[in-house]
Amino acid sequence: MDQLDQSVERVVTFLRKQKYTASTVCVHRKCYSELRTHLSKAGLGYSFKAALDWIKQESEHWERRKSANYRHFIVHLDDMDRLGGIPADHLSYHFPPFTRLSGTLVKELGLFLDSIETENTRENMRKRCSNFLLFLQERGVSSVAETTYGHVSQFLDEDTHKTRKSKDVFECAVRRLLAFHHRELGISIGLSYACNKQMSPHIQPPAEMSDSAIEGITRLRSESLGFPLVKYHDAIDGYVNCLKKHQYSKNIIAHAKRTCRLLYVFFDMHGTGYSLELSLLWLSELRPSLGSSWKQTRRVLMQFNQYATLGDIAPEKVYRYKDTALSRLPRWCVDKITEYLELRRKEGLARSSIDMCRSSCVRFCAFLIAQGVSSFHDIAASHLVLFNRSDPHETAEGKSAYNVRIRMFLEYLEEGPLSDKPMMHKALQCQCADKERVTVVFNGDEMSRIAAFCRSSASPYELRQSAMVLLGLRMGLRASDVVNLKFADIDWAKQTVSFVQTKTLKSLSLPLPVEVANSLYRYVRDGRPLSESPFLFIHHRVPYGKLGKQACGQAIHAILGKNARGGFHTTRRTFATNLLTRTSRNQKG
Repeated sequence: MDQLDQSVERVVTFLRKQKYTASTVCVHRKCYSELRTHLSKAGLGYSFKAALDWIKQESEHWERRKSANYRHFIVHLDDMDRLGGIPADHLSYHFPPFTRLSGTLVKELGLFLDSIETENTRENMRKRCSNFLLFLQERGVSSVAETTYGHVSQFLDEDTHKTRKSKDVFECAVRRLLAFHHRELGISIGLSYACNKQMSPHIQPPAEMSDSAIEGITRLRSESLGFPLVKYHDAIDGYVNCLKKHQYSKNIIAHAKRTCRLLYVFFDMHGTGYSLELSLLWLSELRPSLGSSWKQTRRVLMQFNQYATLGDIAPEKVYRYKDTALSRLPRWCVDKITEYLELRRKEGLARSSIDMCRSSCVRFCAFLIAQGVSSFHDIAASHLVLFNRSDPHETAEGKSAYNVRIRMFLEYLEEGPLSDKPMMHKALQCQCADKERVTVVFNGDEMSRIAAFCRSSASPYELRQSAMVLLGLRMGLRASDVVNLKFADIDWAKQTVSFVQTKTLKSLSLPLPVEVANSLYRYVRDGRPLSESPFLFIHHRVPYGKLGKQACGQAIHAILGKNARGGFHTTRRTFATNLLTRTSRNQKG
């Protein structure tokens, strides 16, 4: 066996001197190791005949290729014993790709390999990167610095492997090589990004873009250069770190990084800098190939622009994908409505109130346009009377609510375009008869179902829903105040809750019932996600932002079903009714 071990080492040394790859040497060693194990179990010494008999015996269980290779390796072993070397006609005629590279490419490959610490990884990288460099050399490229996006795209199309996994491994090595020479030779980092199976299908060279897109790029190029690619590339890392800070999931962060890198390749190929207009133009060209993920891609573009402008993002911001009813109106309408809404915003109106004003004004202007009005100067009292008759609403109260806001808009116009008609708003009626309603409160059965749900709640969502409902049912809080509640508003030592009411802007301090306090504590301890948000109730999916008040209504429906009588405000009415009933009983007692 000592003779066998010595012969094996001589074969391995010979192969390495001939610059065979580490994988070839490894396969030889594996063959000789299996041979040694067989001989030891059979109690035989090594001989060429014994080795051939072993191959013949095992070939029935091996693949054909393995049998042929192992026979070839045994011949190498015998040649080394008899001749002290392996004849050329017994060697493979396939020479490693790196032996055929030109001097410059060999030097650039060597620089890259020198940056790798482990020998095994270095040898693997030599083989994988040599294929790419040989591909470049065959196309007249004498240095990695001459690599283009066309070369990378062609290599990805023509480089074939038996498995997808093998191709991925080789592509990863090429990406590392290109990224290294981005630092050493100053080539574009986009070349490394482009060598990726997930990104390459979405890379559009200028020749494949529409004429209108090329015109748009040409028009926006000079302006975009104010935000150069170097600055954009640095901002990508900052944006990704910002997403991590807001605790976005790994998948969303990976998609954002991939989108920003694809956009970098687009800017680099067309010689532009960064601008939001160019980003959206790129998306419009790419949208057919993105499928339903285009919305997520668009959100990334809008978020990145927000980060590039402000240095942070607002996770709760919603980006619209369709034109709004306001944007479809003529400019003379849009300008005045926008000015009016901005004035109302400065007056401190809540977002919901501003939304109501917007809806009312847009409905009114759409009616004017349908009547052929082309300017606010042309409005007559007859238009207002006809609008009041034809504007559909389910209830008289709803119609009155809209008309009140339209009258306020007309009063605003009377200070400008309608200055010659100072009493025009009077022509629009906004009164309706008083209407009495029966106050809806939860009955005994519904109260029992709520109590049972709160006792059995265990999941994070259930704990949140229980705490929200008890705040309304035991303390009479509005939905807007529940979702705006902060940790700083609760004094656990004094068992009080103090806050400024969202609707009235008046401060309020209430005692905290034990049942509510326990429910809040269970939610914070067992249900609330770990987040630095100051708000008590937050989303349970990243980003963990503040909830909207509709979450309170959803909590009621989760407990009582979709056919529940009333929404979350019913908890406030029930609290008031119960409080009045207890007070009345105490007075009688």
